[in-house]
Amino acid sequence: MPQTPPKRHTSLRFALILALTALIGLLVHETGHGLTAAALGGRFTGLYVWPGVEVWPHPGASFNGKWDGQIGVATYLPGADWEADDWRYGLVSLMGSGTNFLLAALALGCLWAFRPRGRVRLWLLAETWMFLDLTTYTFFPAFGLRHFIFVGGTSAEPLEGALRLGIPAGVFVTLVVAGSAAMGWGAVQWTVDGGR
Repeated sequence: MPQTPPKRHTSLRFALILALTALIGLLVHETGHGLTAAALGGRFTGLYVWPGVEVWPHPGASFNGKWDGQIGVATYLPGADWEADDWRYGLVSLMGSGTNFLLAALALGCLWAFRPRGRVRLWLLAETWMFLDLTTYTFFPAFGLRHFIFVGGTSAEPLEGALRLGIPAGVFVTLVVAGSAAMGWGAVQWTVDGGR
């Protein structure tokens, strides 16, 4: 009688996929800032990761500014017509975490719509948890914490961006709480019972 191979440990596999997704999420976050600036008439000039190593456009180059505990930085030049208090700065600030939130919502939608199995399910589920980028970037700085408690920046980028766009703080915080609760519920449902 042939022996069946040992069942792979799904929890360990998911933890590894989640860690890799978080690293990719860092690049997505910073690219979200840069591409938003470029789409609004600015110029995306660089993407850096801790401890200040350039990933794009000159891999391996060092960051020239002060590296203040961040795990990633996008640099850009504003458009020539941008005013000092321009709304476009706000959208650029918002779309780092906003890009991760939108991709997380898309991943959750794919889980519910297609109900995949295997690795695709694990990757989509890991991406769904990246909604926490918006949550932590919005709330942790209010308590004197960095974006990821011990590492990351100290500014509430999404909230500051929303304020520059004219969205009242209370409205934005309510939207983040509601969106995070919905995403968290969906992610927990899929983590616990596969969305049944």
